[in-house]
Amino acid sequence: MADQLTELPWLSPRNDVVFKILFGQHKDILQSFLEQVLDLDREEYRGIKLIDTHQRTDPDTKLTILDLKLETGTGKIIDVEIQLLLMSSLTQRILYYLSQMLVEQLKPGQKYSSLKRVISVLILNEEMFPQDNLLHHRFRFADQNAGIEWTDLMEINVLELPKAKRKKTIDSPLDAWLKFLAADSKEDFMQVAEHDAGVRSACMVLKDLSADEQTRLAAEMREKAWRDEMDRLEGAVKKGIGIGELNNRKKTAIVLLEAGTPEDVIYKATGFTVAEIRNFRND
Repeated sequence: MADQLTELPWLSPRNDVVFKILFGQHKDILQSFLEQVLDLDREEYRGIKLIDTHQRTDPDTKLTILDLKLETGTGKIIDVEIQLLLMSSLTQRILYYLSQMLVEQLKPGQKYSSLKRVISVLILNEEMFPQDNLLHHRFRFADQNAGIEWTDLMEINVLELPKAKRKKTIDSPLDAWLKFLAADSKEDFMQVAEHDAGVRSACMVLKDLSADEQTRLAAEMREKAWRDEMDRLEGAVKKGIGIGELNNRKKTAIVLLEAGTPEDVIYKATGFTVAEIRNFRND
């Protein structure tokens, strides 16, 4: 039975159930990944611990959001999340959760100076910044005109997997990690594993997870829940649009854009990616 299971396709690390096991239960893999994304000292990872495993419900899609909330050795808070769909309210949601992580630290009587740095690592399965080819964007408080950074107390890191998938070369460990997360087949996983020891370890764990019946079932149920919710939302949107036949999807998308419809609603109604929808603005 085990031999048969290992012949099954490998599970996707983008499935948040798989992601949470892969990175939440293997601190060495988590550390290897975060070291390539963040500018923290290696000492920070010695005492790293998972501090939150609860699931939130996204008010836009009604799907649960599975993320990893971590605390470093010196008390810095890191939230790592996979986002499959680029929702129009994503920026507001990430800022809200980041602010919440900051406010939750302060106990009665404590001074503001006791606040620790809060960091969001957002892994996107769609492009958020199609205007460039950078795989990693880091945002902090800064004066754009003077080029002065005010503080790194709040930080957002955005990683775009479609750009990693298009990139022909692997020039850094971060490239290898993002290509791993973007991969779809055992061959892709093993090819990128040659470039980084941490990614090789992640591939071995992913292989074992893919052969585990319970994990496969949980991952498949998660995938089904996501597809069902997307189908429900798309059907509801199409029913409410009232623009007649939707066989000309581009025309529909443009009409919706001109009407000020949010990009995520247009995505659900027409199937175009957010990047494609934004390009329609120039047509």
